[in-house]
This record gives sequence, C-alpha cells and structure tokens, in this order.
Amino acid sequence: MSYSGAVSKASRCLRASLPHSSSRLIRVHSPPCVSVLPSSPSTYTTRCISQYTRPPPRLPRVLTREELESFASLVCKDEPQDTLDTVNRLISNVQTLETLARVCITLMEVFASQGNINLADRILQVANKQFKFGAHKRVHAIVVQAFLASGHLEEAFLWLQNMRTRPGNGVADVRKWNNLLVECLSRKQDALFRKAVDYLRNEKVVEPDARMESLMKEYDKLNPSVPEHPRSAASTEPIHEQNVATMIAEQLAEQGEKSAKSLLHWAVRQGLQPTSATLEAVAAHISTAKSLHFWEKELSVVANHSVWATVLRNAAATQPPNVVVATYRVFLQRDLVPTPAIVHPIIRTICSVSLKLPTDDDIRLALDVYREYIILTKRHKSPPQDDLPIYNTLVRAIVSSKKSTLYPEAVSLLEELRARGIAPDAMTATSFITLLMQIAPDSGSALKVYQTLSKHPDGRYTLDGRGFQSILDTFARHCFHKPSDYTAYKRIVHDTHLAGHAVSLQNYTLLLRQLGALADRLRADDDDGDDDAAGGALGALGAVVRRVHNALTVEASVRPDTVFWNQLMDTYQRARCFRAAYAVWQALFVAGTFDNASVSIVADACAFAGAHALVAETFAKLHAMRFPLNQRNWANWVEGLARVGRIAEATKIVCLAMPREGVEPTPEMVRMLVAFAAQHRDKSTESEVRNRIRMYLPKLYSQTMGTRRSRTAPDEDVDS
Repeated sequence: MSYSGAVSKASRCLRASLPHSSSRLIRVHSPPCVSVLPSSPSTYTTRCISQYTRPPPRLPRVLTREELESFASLVCKDEPQDTLDTVNRLISNVQTLETLARVCITLMEVFASQGNINLADRILQVANKQFKFGAHKRVHAIVVQAFLASGHLEEAFLWLQNMRTRPGNGVADVRKWNNLLVECLSRKQDALFRKAVDYLRNEKVVEPDARMESLMKEYDKLNPSVPEHPRSAASTEPIHEQNVATMIAEQLAEQGEKSAKSLLHWAVRQGLQPTSATLEAVAAHISTAKSLHFWEKELSVVANHSVWATVLRNAAATQPPNVVVATYRVFLQRDLVPTPAIVHPIIRTICSVSLKLPTDDDIRLALDVYREYIILTKRHKSPPQDDLPIYNTLVRAIVSSKKSTLYPEAVSLLEELRARGIAPDAMTATSFITLLMQIAPDSGSALKVYQTLSKHPDGRYTLDGRGFQSILDTFARHCFHKPSDYTAYKRIVHDTHLAGHAVSLQNYTLLLRQLGALADRLRADDDDGDDDAAGGALGALGAVVRRVHNALTVEASVRPDTVFWNQLMDTYQRARCFRAAYAVWQALFVAGTFDNASVSIVADACAFAGAHALVAETFAKLHAMRFPLNQRNWANWVEGLARVGRIAEATKIVCLAMPREGVEPTPEMVRMLVAFAAQHRDKSTESEVRNRIRMYLPKLYSQTMGTRRSRTAPDEDVDS
C-alpha cells in the first residue's frame, strides 16, 4: 500500500464509529478526526496520531488491531524523534493497566514483525517509565515469535540477548533459543546460527536440553575447525538421523508444517537420508491421513504399520469421529491388518462422541468396525489378540443406550468371545455379566448371560466371591419381575456355594428389599381390580419370602443383624403375611435387639392387618420399659389408639406424654387425632380434644384448627 493510501485508511479508521467485530479491542481516548491532509507526511502523521493523545476533549474510543497496525505502519515512516514523541503520547493517554498491556503487546508485535527492534523496545521502555509496566515472559515470546515468523532473525537474536536489560528482568528460556536456532537452519542463516551457538556456549545463559544439544551437534558439523570439537575439514560423516528426526518432529509440533518442511530440506542438504524411523518420529504429531501422505511424499518413505498405529491413535485423541473413521479407511486401503491397539481407540472414540450417550447409529458403526476387524484378522490368519478392551467398550456402549433392540448384539458379542477361546478374568467376566443383566428383558435371559461367562471351558468358575455377590445384587435389582424369578436367583446362589463362596448378608437384605418393592407393585395391581391374579401372586411372593427366610437359617457364615430382621419383617408385612411379620417382631422383642425402625414396621404391620389393639398393647409395653420412642413411633401409637376408639388416651399422649419426653407433636398428628375424634359416636369428643390441644399446645392449635375437618379423614368409623 502506498503512503497516501495508508494515510487515507488510517484517517477512515479514525473517523469510523464502533462497534467493530471480533478483533481484539483496545480502549484509548480520541476526539473527532481532522479531514484535511497537509502536504508534509511527517507533520500529517503527527497531527493525525495526536488526536489519540491530546487531552481535550477526552471521548471514549476503541481501536481495533487493524487500526493499531495502520498506526504502526504510519509512525514507522516518520522521523525518529517524531515517532518516539507520538508513541510517548499514545501510551501516556491510556487509562488502565489492562488496556496498557493490550496496546503495548499489539504495537510491539507489529513493530517486531516489521523488524523494527528500536520501536518495539521503546514501547516497553516508555510503558515501564510511566506505568511501571514490566514485560512478562509471554510478552517476550510474542515479540520473538513475530521476529522469527517475519524472517528478522538477527533482531530476534538481539532481543533474546538483551532481555535481561529490559524492564521485567526476563531471561530467555531454552525453548526460545531453540526456535531461533531451528529458524536459522531452515532459512540457511548459517552465520547467525554459528553466532548464536557461540554466544550460548560462551555465556551459558541457559542449560541446554536434549534438543539444543542436537542442534549444537549440527553446529559442530558446520564448523569442523572448532577446537573444542575437532573434526576433519574433509569429513563427510552424515548427520545423526535420530537427532534430526526429533528436531523436525518438535518443529512440526511447535511451528507447523511449513517450518518443519524447511528444516527437513536443510537436513537433506546436510546429508540426511530419511528412513521409516524419521517418519515414525514425525508421526507423533500427525493425526490425519492427508498430513501423513504429505510427509510420506516429503520423506520418500511409505508409512508402515507402526506409523499408522501412531497416527490413528493421535486421530482418536484429537479428531472428530468422522475424521478418525476416514483415516482408518485409508489405512485399510493400504492392505494393512488392524490390531487391537489400532481398532480399540477408534471404537472408543465412536462410542464416546461427547458427554451425551452414544446413539444407535454410533453403536452400530462401532459394531461394523469391530466386525470388519474380525473378518480381516481371520482372512490374514492373525494370531489371537487381547480383544477384551474392545468387547468391554462395546458392551458398555450398548448398556448405556438402554435399548432392548441392541441386547441381541451384546449377547452375540459374548458368544463370539467364548467361541474365539478368549477367557476373561474374574473382574472382566463380572463386569460383562452385570452390565448385560441391567438390560436383559427377563430373568431367563439374564441367567443365560450368567451361564455363558461364569465358567471356563474346563468347568472352572471364572468368578470370585465378590463377583458372585455383585451378580446376585444386580439380578435382584434388575431381574426380579415376578415371584417365579427366584428360581433363577437360587441357581446363582447354588453355583456360589459350589464355587466355595458364601452369600453375604447384604445380598439377602437387598433381595428382601426388592421383594418388598415387588409386593407393592402387586398390591397396586390388586387395587386396580384384578383381585384374583394379584392375590395369587402375593401368595406366591409370600412363599418366596419364607424360602429366603429358611435359606438364611442354613447359611452358616451369615449372622443376621437388626437391619436384616427389620427388612424381613417389612417384606412379610408388604406381602400381607402379618403372622410371620409379628413373629419376627416377637423374636426381636424377646432378644432386646429391636430399634426404632423395628417399632415403626410392626406398627405398620398391625395397622394394615387391622390389629390396632396389638399396636396399643405393644406401645404400652415399650413405654413401660422406657424405650426411647422417636416421632414416627409416637405417631404410630397415637394412630393405633385412635383407631380402636381410645381417643382420650391418644389425646393424653399428644398433649402430655410427648412434650414430657422432649418430642414435639407434629401438625399432621394433631389433624389425625381431631379427624378420628370427629368420627366418634360421642359428639362432644371432638370439642373436648380441641379444647385440650388449645390448652396444652396453643401454637399447634393455631396452626391446625383453622378448619373443622382434617384434610385427611380416617379410613374407617370408630365405635365408642
């Protein structure tokens, strides 16, 4: 762009109003721009830029990076003193430290890309003088990178050399020096390369790393007469391939393909003969088939199996699934045989596209990749591989989808695993079985999965004690849909004993909890009108609970605790086996091993069975032995008394006994008591109860006595 064109562009930028788009924004102050172009470029530039800096009027203005670049281009054309004065005024007019950092970094980067080290340094000096702005190492990295990218290597060397003297007392790290040395080699700046290496060796400003050591060896090849590293001037020894390959790979990772290509061409001129090892080193930073093809062409080397494995692994880690699969297809076109190390990352990437669950299409694509892998290994008669991670990923993906349509695919995978003679260990077998039991359509299918993987071909069990216990818990949670499912559960228990392991108390407790939930569902069906079917199912369920109870008595290794007995009692009462539930309570009461949960459960059992007198009798015994009742126990006692018509006793408990024991009656308890009193034959009972509550529990009375009737009426009338 000509000078007048740049001036016009800067003038338009200064007149333009905001907002600007996605460029980096830097806030300074500027008044309206002049529109007259003076004859002197230097004078005009100063006048034009001075509008950013003169104090009146101080209007907010936001400059984009493009405008600052235009500004930098203009001031570079000025006389040196005018340029410095303009920069001083611009920086001194910045409002905040954050804005200062953005202005300084942008201008320093622009000046560096133009090779103007003096102006870049002046920006830093002025900012430090007025704002105590010290350059962070990231600022130096930006400036040095701008010098290198624009080919101003001498200026980059001077900047690194004098970093200690600049504000912030920064020290160039080994990485910045390595980048300079690599750029010198790739741009054939041998003289500057020698100068930089001599400086680093003599001044010892950084501790050389492996990469710098490799670069310095290249220096020795360029300088055969160096005393410290004697070498014959006529030596034609080729450069070390491994070192150069590492340098090219690092250059590719840090500077990109173009810079790495330049370094490769330099190395070839120095005698490098690329081999598969060179391509393998570069492949560590390649993740697409297109990039690999580029480097195959540059190195004149065809990628082998190891190189492709590295590229596909990188693709799986960094690229979207469609790119990964496309790269894999190119690999297959080379007539190479996939291995688990190649296939598993691809399948894992397909099955975990995002944080969301895999779709049916994702899972089927992963299954297609797996089937294709199996076909190819059979065709090439490859030896058996460790494919268990692949199966594990596929099974987990199928289970996570919770789609019954994919269940046959999962079963087919397990059957194929067994047919191929791949024996999973105890942990893997447990994982497969528990995963597939979660989506098995019925207990028979779940049992089939268990039988497929629970034994080795020679009859030994693949599961350990923890595995059996985990499978029993999973079956109880996900496969108990009807009482007859206990037969399949009992089969697994039988195998557990044959394998020399014990069924834990937690297994039995969880099983009873699931049976109780099943009883609730069956009672709900009973309420819906199918009385005969639901009643028969409840009877069958009660028989199953008794079988579990009996099985526990012969399990020598299990010592039932109160939690188990409570669960057994609760399951009995849910299955409408009141006598059995009350028998468990009596055993607990005699042994003195009951707790508050036991009391609540037996109270509920008596209430459901209509044995309200037993509730009152039980609580009377507990109160006499000064058992500490909790709030729920008190509520059960009050309800039991109220249901058998003993309203006065219930009222006495609510108004006197509970407060005396430090237990606060609840509004629900008061409403329930008043509701039962309202149903009593003696019509004065309700008013008497209300008066007692108002006298002893005035706060609860004001909360609950707003209406005559309770929101929840009792289940039945109570005779006097």
